[in-house]
Amino acid sequence: MAGSLVTRRNETTGEKHIADIRSAHGLVIEFQHSPTDPKERETREKFYRNMVWVVDGTRLKRDYPRFLKGKKEFRDTANPEFFLIDYLEDIFPSGWLRSSVPVIFDFKGIETTNNQSEKHKLYCLFPIRKGMYAILVEITKRAFIITTINGEWSRSVGNFIDDERLHSDSLAARI
Repeated sequence: MAGSLVTRRNETTGEKHIADIRSAHGLVIEFQHSPTDPKERETREKFYRNMVWVVDGTRLKRDYPRFLKGKKEFRDTANPEFFLIDYLEDIFPSGWLRSSVPVIFDFKGIETTNNQSEKHKLYCLFPIRKGMYAILVEITKRAFIITTINGEWSRSVGNFIDDERLHSDSLAARI
């Protein structure tokens, strides 16, 4: 991957954007710990388009316990890594629920979990909805790193999102 803090300028507005990481395949990865203004989030998403947010899921003390409580209500699918969820506002920070790109929640900082394997998982919230349900995928950190390096992340995620937007019933048939 390319080094961090990659600067690009919006040719239309002249606004400067500084990405945390831009992969050799053009994927921008933004790591976020502090709150982000919704307009700033939208501006970055529109500018980069091929991007993913990696959000600290332990920023506030209530974030991880709220996630664990909500996780009990995830609807299983035929694919064990895919979940359908509702009541997003009860599970995730509201500032990320209207993102137009995938948002990954990382809970690595939590020391109170007895399940150490939980620290190696990431939870990717897709920007598409299936009726009243959001689509959430559980992935390992290793899989995320490998697929962003080899370019598979952008291809797979882009194809999945495009397919779901075009064929609203295809997810139910696959999972």
